[in-house]
Amino acid sequence: MLKAIGRLFKAVYYLITFRFNDAADTFLNRPEIMGARYDEIIVDKRHRLNEYVSAVSALKVQEEKKKVKIKQLAIELENDKDVMADILGEAKLLMSELGDGEDIETNPDYISLMNEYKDYASTAEQKEIRIEDLGVAMKKITDSISQHKLGLEQLQRDLENLKIEKASAVAEMISSKEEEKLAKVIAGMSEDSSEQELEKLRDVRAEQRADAEISRELAGMDVKQKRNRRIARSRENKHAQEFSQLVGLAKKSDDSTKTEKVKKKRTKKTKLPE
Repeated sequence: MLKAIGRLFKAVYYLITFRFNDAADTFLNRPEIMGARYDEIIVDKRHRLNEYVSAVSALKVQEEKKKVKIKQLAIELENDKDVMADILGEAKLLMSELGDGEDIETNPDYISLMNEYKDYASTAEQKEIRIEDLGVAMKKITDSISQHKLGLEQLQRDLENLKIEKASAVAEMISSKEEEKLAKVIAGMSEDSSEQELEKLRDVRAEQRADAEISRELAGMDVKQKRNRRIARSRENKHAQEFSQLVGLAKKSDDSTKTEKVKKKRTKKTKLPE
């Protein structure tokens, strides 16, 4: 959280100081920002691709219009040629009717048929030229559409690759961030002062334990020494009695001890009060 706030302040500082590239780079270090930026680029490229498709579609419409126009002119040209054939037929019939005696070229019907034929012939010639020009223009449009289709296919592949690149870049950024965090954690562990603090705490604990143990020992030393002396005397008496019994003096010692105890009791009984 603190690092994110730090990056935000750093980016704002870059913007204030007109270091726009540095500010953008600071924001792009975050995977979600990088993913959003990729999305913006993808949307922009898709928009351009759609515009390209629209332009190619417009060319396709022009191609279709020219194709229709060529077909229409071809039909009209065919009709004109049929009419021209009919005019020639009428002219031949007229010539057969007039015979060789009359000047055919000055005949009004012949002149009318000739003029009509000339009009249709001129129109047919113009239509042929028009069809030829439309054919050349349509071929250029067709070739252009073919080239643009290849460009569209390339743009479509680039767009799909960009989507894959976005997923890969974001995943790589997340992985890099995690590796960076792990490296920092490992570096922090190697430089961590908590081990020294723990060592101090353990030393203090050991010292306190030693102090308490020494205090307990000092407190119980007199009692322990007295107990040890008593045990030692008891062992000495036991060994002495054992020795006396072994040499045959234990009985005499016991009788003299009992005699002394009896004398003491008698003395206490016969003692007069003062």
